[in-house]
Amino acid sequence: MVILYRIRGAEAERFEADTLESLLRETQPDCLHWFDIDFGSEANVKEAAAHFGLHPLLADDIRNRSHLPKYEAYEDLVFLTCKMLLPREDQYETEHLSLVLGKDWVLSFQDNLEGDNFQHLRRRLENDPQRFFRGGVDFLFIALLDAVVDTYNEVLQTYRDRIEALEAHMLDSREPSDIHAVTEIKSELGSLRRNLLPLREEVIRLRNEQIQGFKKTNHIFLRDILDHLQLMASSFESCREMLHNLTELHLSNLNLQLNRSVKTLTVVSAVFIPLTFIAGIYGMNFRHMPELEWQYGYAGVLLLMALVTLFMLRLLKRL
Repeated sequence: MVILYRIRGAEAERFEADTLESLLRETQPDCLHWFDIDFGSEANVKEAAAHFGLHPLLADDIRNRSHLPKYEAYEDLVFLTCKMLLPREDQYETEHLSLVLGKDWVLSFQDNLEGDNFQHLRRRLENDPQRFFRGGVDFLFIALLDAVVDTYNEVLQTYRDRIEALEAHMLDSREPSDIHAVTEIKSELGSLRRNLLPLREEVIRLRNEQIQGFKKTNHIFLRDILDHLQLMASSFESCREMLHNLTELHLSNLNLQLNRSVKTLTVVSAVFIPLTFIAGIYGMNFRHMPELEWQYGYAGVLLLMALVTLFMLRLLKRL
C-alpha cells in the first residue's frame, strides 16, 4: 500500500493505491509530495529506487530492518533511518522507518501505514496544509522526524510512571517478584536506549551539516528535536538511578526480613537454653536426688521453668 499527500498552497489531497507506480502520475510541479510507502512490498522499494534515482546502497539500507539509526547526505538527497516506537499498554513495539528527502518530495518507508506515529501529523497536514507548503519539503521531513521523537518521549514517560508505581509498591511489599519487575524494566529501557542514543548522534550530524535545500528558518526545529533527545538521554540516566535504588531497596528489605528471622530464632534459643539445662538435670538417672521423692516435685519444676521463661522474655525485651 502507498499513501500520497500532494500539497499546494492551502490544499492537501490524499491518494491511496497498492503500488507506487499508479500514484506517480498524480505528482505535479510546484507541489510538495509525501509518499508513505509500505516497504513490505519489494516492488514498491524497487520502483521508488528507479523513479527517484536512489543509490543502490541507500536502497539496501531501506530494506535492512536491523539497521541502527543512520543519517547520510547525498548530492541531492538526505536519508535517515531509525526505529519508530509503537506504544502497547505499558510496553512498546519497534518498527523500522526510513525517510528520504528530495527536491520536492519526501519518501517514508515503513511496515504499518495506519498504526504508525504519523496520525496526528496527517491531521495537521489536512487541517493546515498551507503551513507545510510555506515551510517547504524540509519542514515536512523535520515534522516526520519530530513525530517519531515525540513517541520516544511518550514511551519513556510511561516507563517513569511504571518505576514510580513499582517504588511505591516496594515500600509496602517485600515480594520476591518485585526484583523480577525491576529487571524486566531495566532490560526494556536498555533496548530503548540503544535505539535513542544513536538517533541523537545522527540528528546532531544532521543539524551541524550545511545541507543544500534546508532552510535556515527550519533549523530551529531541528534544534528543538535535539533538545528533546538530550532531555530524554538525561531521563534515561535518572531512570537507571531509580532502578538501582529499587534494587538496593529490595536487598535492604531482604536483609531486614533475614534479620527479623534471625532475631526470632535467637530469642527462642535464648529462652530454651535454661529450660534445657533444668530438664537435663532432672533427666539424669541418679538414684539419690532430693526432689525425686517430693510430692510436688514435678509441679515445682514446671513452675520453675515458667518463671525462668518469663524472666528471659522480659530480659530480652529490655535488650
